[in-house]
Amino acid sequence: MAAEEHRLRVGRLIRGDRNVTDLDRLFADLRFADPGRPTVTEIGDFAAHREERNKGIAMRRVGDIQISARIWVRQHFGIVPSIEDTKAAGFANLKIATDEQIRRRLGTSRQVARSQFVQGLKQLELGRLPSAKQKAAVNYLGGSFVWQFAFDDATLAGEFADVLIDSGALAASDRDAFLGIAPFFALHAITLMHGARLELPDGQFAPLRAVVRDETGTLRVVADVPVENFGKPIGCIVTIFETGLAAADHCDVDLPGDPHATMFPLEIGRDGRLVALG
Repeated sequence: MAAEEHRLRVGRLIRGDRNVTDLDRLFADLRFADPGRPTVTEIGDFAAHREERNKGIAMRRVGDIQISARIWVRQHFGIVPSIEDTKAAGFANLKIATDEQIRRRLGTSRQVARSQFVQGLKQLELGRLPSAKQKAAVNYLGGSFVWQFAFDDATLAGEFADVLIDSGALAASDRDAFLGIAPFFALHAITLMHGARLELPDGQFAPLRAVVRDETGTLRVVADVPVENFGKPIGCIVTIFETGLAAADHCDVDLPGDPHATMFPLEIGRDGRLVALG
């Protein structure tokens, strides 16, 4: 029954019926698919229970960014990090940084950088001087603020199609037609994430909201991450979901670039663009 329902819902989407209920049901059901895909599971979980999320790729990325930012902020305030703090930041940054970022900063692969970082920490724990390459790895991975979005619209669309093909709900021959409506998937993901909160490992919350990227005019979802408190709260705004969708083409509301501006609920209007709910 579920398989037939999924095929019918996919068929309606391909024919041009942009029904958010179809997407909600598909994402919510396919989050349990085996084999699954991380972005489909993530959006499926948001569709099922979006108010507060305490697991998933967005929460893990924000948790790692919080660790990375915290050690950087503490150094800014003159606090010398412990070996344990440096280790935690290093392993968090290894999960955040892209291969390109690591190669650009350290001139090597992720695997080699990780080895140099671990060996450098071991030397410091033994009271010895690390080599130049080990020191560079410790300084960058263990002492820098590194950030990178958790996923983007292209990855979401591709993984959504993969899961549907694997489950038999989408014919492989219809993949290109299905990906032709990928902006609808991304806009739906934005409406689900906007206004939700991520519960971080330390018990604090990171609110999510849709904004327009100043440099490109494209839509994205950002998190307001609590980092530290030195007399007043210190936080950072980081992108969690990045899209290539121009706000001018896909949004009928004035989304402020300021992530602290007043938030209002969003939905997808009849014309397929983001609108204020109401």
